[in-house]
Amino acid sequence: MMSATPEREALSSPPPPPQPPLSLSDPPFQPPATPPLPQIVHGIEPDGEDQSPDASQSSVLRDSMVDVFSTISARVSRAVRLTKTPSPHSTLRHKHSLPPLPSVMLFGDSITEQSVSTSDQSAPGWSALLREAYCARVEVFVRGFSGYNTRWALHVFPDLIEPFRSTETLALKTVVIFFGANDATRQTARQHVPLDIYADNLTKLVDEVNQLPSNPVPVLVTPPALGKSRHAIDEERRVEVTAMYAEACVETGRRLGVPVVDLHAAMIGRGCDDDGVDVFLSDGLHLAPEGNRLVFDLLAEVFAECVPEVCPRNTTPQYPHWSEIDPDNPAETLGDSPLV
Repeated sequence: MMSATPEREALSSPPPPPQPPLSLSDPPFQPPATPPLPQIVHGIEPDGEDQSPDASQSSVLRDSMVDVFSTISARVSRAVRLTKTPSPHSTLRHKHSLPPLPSVMLFGDSITEQSVSTSDQSAPGWSALLREAYCARVEVFVRGFSGYNTRWALHVFPDLIEPFRSTETLALKTVVIFFGANDATRQTARQHVPLDIYADNLTKLVDEVNQLPSNPVPVLVTPPALGKSRHAIDEERRVEVTAMYAEACVETGRRLGVPVVDLHAAMIGRGCDDDGVDVFLSDGLHLAPEGNRLVFDLLAEVFAECVPEVCPRNTTPQYPHWSEIDPDNPAETLGDSPLV
């Protein structure tokens, strides 16, 4: 006779007797005691008995791990130090941070490019005179390109004004657009731009300035009058043609409602001696010191009326004059500095 299977025996065996319920007087459960682990420092047991090859390899591994964790710890500590709360000095400095200086862009051809000069026969140039008058109270950005006309100007202007598209970086107040001397060359010259296209190009430049967030004022400057000497020797330029481009510039400004410096008319009106307009010119085309001074004076008049923030006589320095600084307590006048 075959014996019962384990399943049948489990089913036929009587159930275990019930366990008495736990009471508050029963001792708490105690886990079985385990032998303490030996303390290991750099892979060596305190009694110094474990000197096997495996133990030596374990020691090297632990040393490497200690070095890794030490490096990580040092880097974390350094990161925490770098991201700590700013000091009271830096907070105060940020609180009293000054706004950017008002700025002016001068955009034109070689007459603008050479305006930075302080040493040659045309010195001082009209942009150099502006910088001297502002004396670090207004930023002057000179962007002059020798030989350029308004057609080529359209290609480079978007790149030039890209940094000014944010009012947080540069407070651009005005853009002086000074083209026409090269546009007015004869029709077969490579620099020539037809009169109607010249006016359209000036319009496009003005429209681009009007898109800037700081709302700068566009200012047009007519090409200067052509000198008699230049008219005699230059086969590409004529006095009467230059006059037509100057008039187109004035008319464009009137139509767009933007200020115009009519340099051409001013030169003719003031050149009443035998030399005529040549007194303002170094070579019949570019400006002599008298011509540079004239451009500076005319711009100052337009700025005073249309852009008072950058009129030289209205600008104020960002920092006090040295005579106003307390030598014993400069922070009282200049403010706190993180360097002090």
